[in-house]
Amino acid sequence: MPTMSGVMNNQTVPSDNRIGIIDLGSNSARLVIYEVYANGGYRPCYRMKRNTRLARFLQPDHSLSEEGVTQAVADVSAFVRVGSLYNVTRWIAVATAAIRQAANGADVLARIEEATGVHFRLITGREEAYYSYLGIMNTMEISDAVLVDVGGASTEVMLVRDRSLVEAISVPYGALTLTRAFANGPNEHQAALIMTFMSDIFESIEFLPRGVGLPVIGTGGTARSLGKIAQRMQRRGIDRYHGYQIDSTILTRVYERVSQGSAAERGRFADLSESRAEVIHAGAAAVLALVQCVRAPYFLVSGNGLREGVFYEHWFRSQANPVVPSVRSHSTENFMRLFGIHVEAAERVAACVEYLFGKLEPLHHLPARWSQFAAVAARVEQAGTLVNVEKSGRHTDYLVRSSYLYGFTQEELLDIGQIALGKGDKVYRQLSLLVTLSRTLVYETSVTVDDIEVNVKPKKVVLQLPQWAPIEIGLESVQKAFLKLFGAKLSISQNNPMK
Repeated sequence: MPTMSGVMNNQTVPSDNRIGIIDLGSNSARLVIYEVYANGGYRPCYRMKRNTRLARFLQPDHSLSEEGVTQAVADVSAFVRVGSLYNVTRWIAVATAAIRQAANGADVLARIEEATGVHFRLITGREEAYYSYLGIMNTMEISDAVLVDVGGASTEVMLVRDRSLVEAISVPYGALTLTRAFANGPNEHQAALIMTFMSDIFESIEFLPRGVGLPVIGTGGTARSLGKIAQRMQRRGIDRYHGYQIDSTILTRVYERVSQGSAAERGRFADLSESRAEVIHAGAAAVLALVQCVRAPYFLVSGNGLREGVFYEHWFRSQANPVVPSVRSHSTENFMRLFGIHVEAAERVAACVEYLFGKLEPLHHLPARWSQFAAVAARVEQAGTLVNVEKSGRHTDYLVRSSYLYGFTQEELLDIGQIALGKGDKVYRQLSLLVTLSRTLVYETSVTVDDIEVNVKPKKVVLQLPQWAPIEIGLESVQKAFLKLFGAKLSISQNNPMK
């Protein structure tokens, strides 16, 4: 008789392996600390941002001023102090456009290392684009797209086909440098000039015509801010901006809105930081120029980019390809590890859900995609028990919508969370019941899908189990709900060995 070696994973404890990623950017410096678990799961456990704005310290001779160097040292020192509290065991630090464009960039990084002990790698524009690509493609289930990262002093544009990076280019203009270059005149005029300027640049990029008609995915502070503004304008309550879709017409409205008024007014309207409010009109103009250039049907916001890409390069360093073939599968397995779900047990329940879904199609008539969502719900449903066992469904629903489950749209995450919760529309309650039934069969009888036979008759469903499987299990409430939701009586019997 098959057995399982326990239901919950007892290795869901942090190891002593914490990785600190520092991104010394042109508009801000950012830290993210990743925690690696003993069972192979990982998650960002702390994030920190400093509005360094290094690009504004670039002098006419293209050197970074002493004030800028002092600011950079102070910010990295703050990151290191946080890292010591979190027992960071490995630092991976990169510097981007502002240092790249500074004539004394190498000296600046040497001074930072001398003061903090952290070694920085000055990455090229193409490397910057590559890391953004890794961060996006390992957390979004999309095959073909144009990617963009409007930074403070540069803009990276990438063409992705079949999840592979086909082309990439770094343009030496970002939201901060564009704001400085077009600082004269009213805001509306500035934004229009920036959009014309960036449109001309995008039109000159040879590979972009091959991206016509593809969606544009944006990462970085500009993209996240555009998502926040669009959400406010549409009055849509969302739990996270990663994967948030903005139609081209809405993006145009966002651009028009941030092109008006002062930086202070933009900040109040969109709840932006002072530093972001000062440059968002330039960032919006650049993004809209690209969207219009490739005639993209919509713009997708990615909450992950360069820093996450740096982590993924390290995480998959032993693999030939650091891009996962299926974001949904990789992310779901990592989610299970993070929340102490026994992978073997969850996979057996999920397989049972998919099997029963197929056999019961004459009763529910649901499209096949619902089978996938129900199977994911079966894999993650126990996550909420780490918060409260009695109300685990409610907490799982929240974790699905707000945590580290990638590769699904906002609407799909809502569906999966509602299935785990088991409330709401009939389809959610039907599929939640299949999860409950499957869990009961797997946990209490130790059967696999190969052991179950399903006979669907008018108004009656019989589950036939092997002779060794117990059938006196607690299914009374399930049977009652099954009759109500599927319109058929559910019973369990053992196979007749003589047949």
